[in-house]
Amino acid sequence: MPDVSLTPVIIQTVAGAVLSLLFSYVPGVRLWFAALGTNDPNDTGERKRLVMLGFLVLVWVAMIGIDYFQVLPLGLAYDRQGWAVSVWALVMAVMSNQGAYSITPQAKDVRAAKLMDAGTAEPPQ
Repeated sequence: MPDVSLTPVIIQTVAGAVLSLLFSYVPGVRLWFAALGTNDPNDTGERKRLVMLGFLVLVWVAMIGIDYFQVLPLGLAYDRQGWAVSVWALVMAVMSNQGAYSITPQAKDVRAAKLMDAGTAEPPQ
């Protein structure tokens, strides 16, 4: 069996995908997230992307804090190379988040809400 260690990059990559799945499938959260920016005709999705990036940065800061206070020692070094690894972990989280978002199907209620907001569908009976 291969030896898998919890590195910051692995943790952030998994966290990015999990956040995407939470915002896609958890009732209440998915509708709130789907509705972000829909009332603003000038919004092209920036609000959603910034909210997701904010959550990813929060997870990244939490990971640094967990390591710094030795709650779960991840072996981060707080020097130039350690910060480079940490930032790379954040980049990987963004990439896994967007990858997971693009391949997960939308829930029916989210799809219906988007169609209703666009004015192309009647509300479900």
